[in-house]
Amino acid sequence: MASSKAAPHSRNRQKEAEGGLQAELPRTAIEVLEAAKRIVAERGIEAVTLDAVAEESGNYRSAIRYHFGDKAGLISAVMDSTALTTVTTPLFATAMGVQQGRERIEAHLAALEAVSTNREQGRLFWSLVPQILSDTDLRHRLDALYDRYRRINIEALGVEARTPQDERRLLGLASLLTAVCDGLSLLASLSDEVGPDAECAPAPKAEIIHAAYEVLGELLETYVPTMTEQQSRSDGGPEDSGTSYPRTPR
Repeated sequence: MASSKAAPHSRNRQKEAEGGLQAELPRTAIEVLEAAKRIVAERGIEAVTLDAVAEESGNYRSAIRYHFGDKAGLISAVMDSTALTTVTTPLFATAMGVQQGRERIEAHLAALEAVSTNREQGRLFWSLVPQILSDTDLRHRLDALYDRYRRINIEALGVEARTPQDERRLLGLASLLTAVCDGLSLLASLSDEVGPDAECAPAPKAEIIHAAYEVLGELLETYVPTMTEQQSRSDGGPEDSGTSYPRTPR
């Protein structure tokens, strides 16, 4: 790894991989990130320059480069912050600490639901997508972020991949979870209805999204144990030695 003096933004990307973008960001970095988000929301991604962000945040260009490297690094951080907020990051951490089974699945889906229903952050993300897709560097950075989100989903399921087939199935399932989260986020972002919390999806959309995650939870509670049972059989254990996740009424 490069030294902190040579490439501090590399250190920030390592923190992202380990615990979420805002897990340990210093105050200056948070100020810069929030300033960039305001500029995107008010003027669009084209208006995000190091000079504009420096003026908006009250920090020097050198501080922006220290924490994020360049404009692409800053936009990448903005993208990541739409999922890993001060609300969702603790939720994801809580899910990882819950024992494998139904409760862990429910805890992780609660974190994904929080991402999907945050209309303000969702709209910020979807406003960035057209520019991201037309920029090779940003597209690659977003692809790398999605690789990490898939890993988070795999870890949250608490099932170890022991064979290439296990890995393939887990990757497919993690990709479905990511796609569901994004699709429901778009649903929330499209609504102009005003709810009790302007940042989040209004009540009707929030209820639809909650129902979708309830159904997804029921499907996972049925499917995930079959993966554990197949792993057990591949290890030479008895047919019924897999972990059982009893379902209870919601």
